[in-house]
Amino acid sequence: MKKVKKIQCLFTIMLLTLNATGCGANGETAESTISYTKSIAENEQETIGMTNEEYFENAEFTPWEDCLTYELEGVGYTITACSTSAINVRIPDEIEGKPVLRIGKGAFEDCKRLKGVIIGNNVQSISHDAFMFTGLEHVIIPDSVTEIGISVFDYTPLYKKYEKGVAYADGWAVGCTSDETDVTIEDGTRGIAERIFMDCESIESVTINDLKNITESLFLGCTTLKTVILGDGVETIGANAFKDCTLLSNVTLGKNITKIGKDAFNGDYSLNEIILPESVTGIGEGAFQNCRFSSIIIPEKVEYISRGAFNNCYNLESITIENPACEIYEQTRLETIPSDTMIYGYWGSTAEQFAIDWYIEFTGLDDGNRNNKKAAENALKVKSVALGSGFSAAIAEDGSLYTWGDNEGGQLGQGSRSDPNKTPQKILENVEFLDISSDSSAAVTANGELYMWGANGDNQLAMKNGKLSSSYVTPTMIMENVINASVGNSRGAAVTAGGKLWTWGDGYPDPKKYTSGVRAVSVGERHIVYITENNELYAFGCNDYGQYGNGTVDEVIVDESKRRHVNFNTTNVFVMSDVVEVSAGYDFTAAVTTDGSLYTWGSNKFGQLGNGTREDSNVPVKIMDNIKSVSVNGCNMIALSNDGDVYTFEQTGEQISSNDVVVSVEFDGTVPVKVMDNAVAVSCGDGHYAAVDKNGKLFMWGDNNTGQLGDGTTNDGEEPIEVYITENNALQN
Repeated sequence: MKKVKKIQCLFTIMLLTLNATGCGANGETAESTISYTKSIAENEQETIGMTNEEYFENAEFTPWEDCLTYELEGVGYTITACSTSAINVRIPDEIEGKPVLRIGKGAFEDCKRLKGVIIGNNVQSISHDAFMFTGLEHVIIPDSVTEIGISVFDYTPLYKKYEKGVAYADGWAVGCTSDETDVTIEDGTRGIAERIFMDCESIESVTINDLKNITESLFLGCTTLKTVILGDGVETIGANAFKDCTLLSNVTLGKNITKIGKDAFNGDYSLNEIILPESVTGIGEGAFQNCRFSSIIIPEKVEYISRGAFNNCYNLESITIENPACEIYEQTRLETIPSDTMIYGYWGSTAEQFAIDWYIEFTGLDDGNRNNKKAAENALKVKSVALGSGFSAAIAEDGSLYTWGDNEGGQLGQGSRSDPNKTPQKILENVEFLDISSDSSAAVTANGELYMWGANGDNQLAMKNGKLSSSYVTPTMIMENVINASVGNSRGAAVTAGGKLWTWGDGYPDPKKYTSGVRAVSVGERHIVYITENNELYAFGCNDYGQYGNGTVDEVIVDESKRRHVNFNTTNVFVMSDVVEVSAGYDFTAAVTTDGSLYTWGSNKFGQLGNGTREDSNVPVKIMDNIKSVSVNGCNMIALSNDGDVYTFEQTGEQISSNDVVVSVEFDGTVPVKVMDNAVAVSCGDGHYAAVDKNGKLFMWGDNNTGQLGDGTTNDGEEPIEVYITENNALQN
């Protein structure tokens, strides 16, 4: 099977941020600043020496209704901004009967008069930069908080009062001076803010006795770190915790550590010896990759060793596995251990023979479900799939809709903004049709209800009842009696029963009837195409790259003050006849006709037209025969033949050589390349691809940096891999 290269184009999407606010004054615009300024009025006494109890005993609080701006996300609220006039603020436990769960990124940033904050008892996370550049001196953090982001208290008196060592805020370690060499985390510390020691080039030793979890990437890239002592209070070591600490040579692990996360010690080239405590039950993907010890004993309680745990451990001569039932991912067995290494506990066999004779399914610590036998046995059949920019969605045979991948803007519809979700999770039922743009989604149910969610910066989600936001984190019902729909980066459209086409977006949230006699619609970046009931194709919108396909090109004028395409043409233009399917992308379109011909036209800057050139075309050009279906997204395209063959488009060009050495490649364009067969449905994302075969199995490949392939990893897939969707929305362990 040939490897498939992706085509990518970069473009900017502006998001219009409109937050729901509480009754009373809205959040004021924060004064911009590039350096910390204390800015406390002369008649305001400094209270930095007081305890929290002493300070808050006599503090006067601004009513939260008068100073906080907030936004509903899923089942709870996020605080998004605060008035710059506030001095003391008590964040409520609930707003309108729903819990306040999160303090958003930079929510209080630049509120220089702010001195005291009591955080509500339901808040679970405090996001990056939340109180940066404020005058904050006192804060009470409830036990409900489990996560504090980067730079939350930077450039505040609360942080500044520590002249050296680790800075603490109400039991949390929140910062460290840049010249600290020996870091000791105080006993009783409740948690450590994200990545406060990452890339520190002064730390030489770390001692942590009483902290339960060593969080993700905590000491990542500390290239001067030599010694780590983790005491008996430590239970888990998070992903990347000590990754790329190239001088780390002395590690002592406490007797109660159970989990060693993904890439925890990856890249620690000086680590020549490590003793795992008897308490360890799991070793994550790449946990000791590139380490240099010659032998290791895997204790009896270890239940799994994940993929590549000892990859590139070139000095490794022996592994003693004390638990014969330990599950070992096959790449750990075969690819990452020298073939003549003895695997003690398994009949004295070599790793090579062990891999041949013994198949053990994979299970692990956030390490994916590739080759997971249990997940494969329980996988649901899939009938269709749709892909966006870094995220994916699929409809199971029973109509259940699952999403996975990037969720920074809530585009997964799972009720919150969060880190990527690398495995499918169910969000909706009874779904018949699905369409996805870069960061927005539209789904139509069997009874004709249109649901939309994700990015909404240009009102492409058509929110009703005056409720607008920069994004929506759960599926929201927009219209009824819908038979087809599409969403782009700035506009949306739907076809209702009777063939009525409705459009909205680009700043206008209310659906307006455009025309009648329509059966299908597709929204591109700056143009819209639709198929009539008699299979005629029409286009409207911008035409600066020949998007109309009628032989013309029009100049597009941009109003810089509004960032709008002021001459987005709302008059439809006939393109061609006998069209059965159409898909619009970034200033180009692909259509399939009744005789199986695939036509493309529009922008071809990145070779997206698939005709082997990079020349734009303002008329449809036939590029393939015998095609059943096509899908485009951004500047990428995938096609499905009537025989079930799947094609993506590979770059072509001429290599420029000098003395038999390739010095450059002249990129001509892209041409179709067969990837797999026996497929019944395909979809194209912005760098990743998907196909459903005739047995309902889902296959994906391409970029996977945000878990968009759904296999539980962030490892790119150069060839199609089977992805398992299960009813319990998690890996089968």
